[in-house]
Amino acid sequence: MDENGSGIGVYGYSSKFKTAAGPEDKFDRVGVFANYTTPQYTISAGALSGKHDLPASRRVRTWFAELGYNFTDTTLGWVRYDHFYRDIATDTENRLVGLSVGVSHRLNSVGRLVLEYRNRKFSGKPTVNDLTVELNWLF
Repeated sequence: MDENGSGIGVYGYSSKFKTAAGPEDKFDRVGVFANYTTPQYTISAGALSGKHDLPASRRVRTWFAELGYNFTDTTLGWVRYDHFYRDIATDTENRLVGLSVGVSHRLNSVGRLVLEYRNRKFSGKPTVNDLTVELNWLF
């Protein structure tokens, strides 16, 4: 939409797969994604909705919002909120909310170091916190 890469997009997908129990599960997804980008920051958001035939025609809905900030030409940070819901009344883990905070530093043209903290909460379960450190290198 502009010279910085801002945009809006739509997504659609329909397929099927063989479940471990044997029958095929047909599913579909539709969604919309958007981002507003400046040289200093990016605001992104998206929402998806869909359904699975198994078990019992369940609905799936998810959305996210993210803010990215360029501290320098080689270092950026982000904060992201995720909300995921699958409509299964008997499933004790049918809702997930999560918060991620991270920083990525480009070491050179083929490597980067990433540090990310995640806080996730499934309905009916204790909160899970984890910290990930990645050293990525392109060979």
